[in-house]
Amino acid sequence: MEKTRKRERIRQVIAVFIRHGITKGLRGLKDPVNIRLAFEELGPTFVKIGQLLSTQSDILPPAFQKEFRKLQDNVAPEKFEDIRKLLEDGFHQPISKTFPHFEEKALAGASMAVVYRAILPTGETVAVKIQRPGAREALINDIAVLRVLFRFFKIRMVSGLMDIQDALDELEKNSKQELNFLSEAKNMKHFAENNRDVKCISVPKVYDAYTTDTILTMDYVDGIKITDADKLLKEGYDLEDIGTKLADNYMKQIFEDGFFHADPHPGNIFVADGRIVYIDFGLMGNLDKWMRRKLNNLLRSIGTNDVDAMTEAILRIGIPKGPMDVEQFYVDISVFYERYIAASFDEINLSQLAKEVFRICQKNGIAIPKEVIMLGKGLATIEGVLTRLSPEINMMSISENFGVRHLFQQESLRRELSEMVRNVAQSGMLSTKIPTKMYRLLEKTQTEGLAVKIKDSQKKQSLSHIDRMVNRAILAVLIAALLIGSSLVYQVGGSLSQHIALGGLIASGLLGVGLFIGFLRSSF
Repeated sequence: MEKTRKRERIRQVIAVFIRHGITKGLRGLKDPVNIRLAFEELGPTFVKIGQLLSTQSDILPPAFQKEFRKLQDNVAPEKFEDIRKLLEDGFHQPISKTFPHFEEKALAGASMAVVYRAILPTGETVAVKIQRPGAREALINDIAVLRVLFRFFKIRMVSGLMDIQDALDELEKNSKQELNFLSEAKNMKHFAENNRDVKCISVPKVYDAYTTDTILTMDYVDGIKITDADKLLKEGYDLEDIGTKLADNYMKQIFEDGFFHADPHPGNIFVADGRIVYIDFGLMGNLDKWMRRKLNNLLRSIGTNDVDAMTEAILRIGIPKGPMDVEQFYVDISVFYERYIAASFDEINLSQLAKEVFRICQKNGIAIPKEVIMLGKGLATIEGVLTRLSPEINMMSISENFGVRHLFQQESLRRELSEMVRNVAQSGMLSTKIPTKMYRLLEKTQTEGLAVKIKDSQKKQSLSHIDRMVNRAILAVLIAALLIGSSLVYQVGGSLSQHIALGGLIASGLLGVGLFIGFLRSSF
């Protein structure tokens, strides 16, 4: 019976694809509108699949991503009797005992779930999010159908950076995660804990006793949609203040918490009782401390106009999928820098910057980690919200300000100092860290070879001169590290820290004098 339904679904999907001119795979389509229309005709599960695919830049080109974001949930409401049965089966008792008052008209509905307002026996007004009957099974089955169809239509990855089956595996994993309401409840609690000391941010309370893997009960939020500027102004809110707090908190989610809302569109953010309220935590992004540090280094290189550091930071973030032309990659980054970044820092569009970096990586055979792609989509969405709320706010400036404040927090200072000490130790062992330009030189040397000729009469003198140069370079690096490290320690405050910093400054000064004297002796 199951195989029969699957075959029937495949025939149905093929018929719709052919009707919309999809007979040569994605590469054969010049107008992505056709495939969007086909997905909408095929119903809620394909709509959801298309929405998930719209975030995958390593699967679809920008034109398809943009078109797939237009996919709308146009689903007929569930019969209330079906909802009643689901609730009574889930809690093993009549609905009147679980919820003394339950409104039969839904507050909101989407392809996979529908939301109702109710009142608990203890009197709290709550929002009850209920997964549509059979939604999870239908979505997983349609992904299985897509596996067959992608082979049938010879659909290939546009970038070639990911195998099609791997992409579908990732899609299935994300779908299962988003449709597990116990996982969403856990995300809400984690997010609330991260922001418990942030007065301007709120998260609806989860009621565990009324929550299952298909039913999520939380506080009802009677708020104003964050992009409803007229209503916010009427209620006396300052739009720029709201926008600044929203952007600043999103930077905190990324660089401090490493746990960010991956779908911050206007329907998921409200303003209530003077606070910004997030809802819908089905899709969250995670960044470990190493990735956060890499991203921070990238932003720092942009802020300091250091193209070499920018290139190195992107290479550390991405994953090369084979041999690559490092020289060409550097040229692409340099052109990108001149075009987008050489202008005023405050004028940089952060989401556009991310998209351009993704494009360059794709061109050079570098895969971007999934969490970073998710972050790029989140940044683009939040910037869209800010544009509608308070266009004068710039996310790049917010990120710079957040980075400066974060740097001078005591814990952050300790991390920076620890990293600096580690780099100094590596410098002592390896002479110095090889910069990006040297990396390109070594790459070229490996492929084309490099020859250096020294006459016998000059060999001893030349090697001695090189040895002195290297020793002085190492000493200069150590002096600089000691000087910067002492300055950072002094910022921490406290009598002991200041004494240590003073000692470091004196030592760096003495070493500097010694280096200068040695230079004078060799020169005369």
